[in-house]
Amino acid sequence: MDELTQSRQVVALRGGLGNQLFQFSYALYLARHGWRVNLDLSCVRHGVPAIFEVPLIGDRARQMVLQATRFIPSPSGRLPLMGKLTRKIMRPRRIVLNESPHGPEPSSSVTPAWWFGYWQRLIYAETVIPLLRTGLAPAPPSEAADQDRPSIARVHVRRGDYAGTPMELPAEWYRRALDMVYLLGGDAVETEVVTNGPEWCKRNLDFGHAYRILPTGTALEDMRSLAASDFIVISRSTFSWWAAAISDATVIAPDPWFPEMPRGENQDLLPGTWLCCAT
Repeated sequence: MDELTQSRQVVALRGGLGNQLFQFSYALYLARHGWRVNLDLSCVRHGVPAIFEVPLIGDRARQMVLQATRFIPSPSGRLPLMGKLTRKIMRPRRIVLNESPHGPEPSSSVTPAWWFGYWQRLIYAETVIPLLRTGLAPAPPSEAADQDRPSIARVHVRRGDYAGTPMELPAEWYRRALDMVYLLGGDAVETEVVTNGPEWCKRNLDFGHAYRILPTGTALEDMRSLAASDFIVISRSTFSWWAAAISDATVIAPDPWFPEMPRGENQDLLPGTWLCCAT
């Protein structure tokens, strides 16, 4: 038996950039506890995984890839039995499929496994936040330009696969969240919307103040734009969560974060400095 394959942990990348950043965070969490850790690409084999494009983080993630996983089925995909059998042969034998947002409680004693999940916990993200902040840091404005610049509030409206699901936030919630922003920053705050559903926003969003919808950019461009704000209103999206986490902005987040949770029980994910607006 190969001792190295038995003592390693393998974390799968899946979903978009926000999810992959949490999965990478969990991989680094395991590595901090002394494990050899690889990344499984079987869920994102088509195209380039979004995390590979992130400055600083992408190079490290590439070095952690277990290359064989580019060619074998995922145990959570269309050929689950083949995916599980192949991994048990490759080792470790244990496979964890966890569809809950948080995953298991953090522990320094973890049996080697293939990890397929989301791992959305602040304790995992804390190592990656400084790396992402440095990698996406914009060029600082000149002192004169910074003095003349008005305060900017950016709102992330997640539509797409969230539309019609419990994770979607209603237009009225965004209005109440912006009311908190204007109370803190005054009526002179300029408001911009970052969204993958611009037509829905045009039809439904009324903040009582003028706003503009920003043209859609790449994932990194949109994340950098959100992070550079003075105020950020985030949706129930790991994408805008990461933008808020690397920013110096005042953050307004939905409470509860997950619809099935009681209000106020967001401590595993939302920093205590963020402001919460009830959904």
